[in-house]
Amino acid sequence: AGGHAIFYANGLKHEEDRAFIRCQFEGQLLEVDADQMYDMQCNLISITPEDVVSCPTFEHVNAQLLDWGYRIHTTPLQETAKMEGLLRCVTLPLFRQAYPVQHEPNSFPVHLKHLDGSSSHIPK
Repeated sequence: AGGHAIFYANGLKHEEDRAFIRCQFEGQLLEVDADQMYDMQCNLISITPEDVVSCPTFEHVNAQLLDWGYRIHTTPLQETAKMEGLLRCVTLPLFRQAYPVQHEPNSFPVHLKHLDGSSSHIPK
């Protein structure tokens, strides 16, 4: 997994910008439509290069990510759509290093607490 992009083409004003993105991510690009963008289906949380937290209702996006080899961990994210791009922006690493073989205490693995009170464990 890795090197993929989720893209809303009409979010860019100029065709040459859309063409650039399509060229850069050829074969690794998922284009979402206006309804999917309105629902903020591009707003996912990348936990590791292989693990993504997504909303269970993002069926088309999740199916493509699974096909690309990502592990999808679902939790209700509908309320985060009100934050617009904040969810992605606050989780976007500027520089990502490979995870060490041995992890510092409390740094990994990740445990997710879901709104329904259940929890999930994200293995390395």
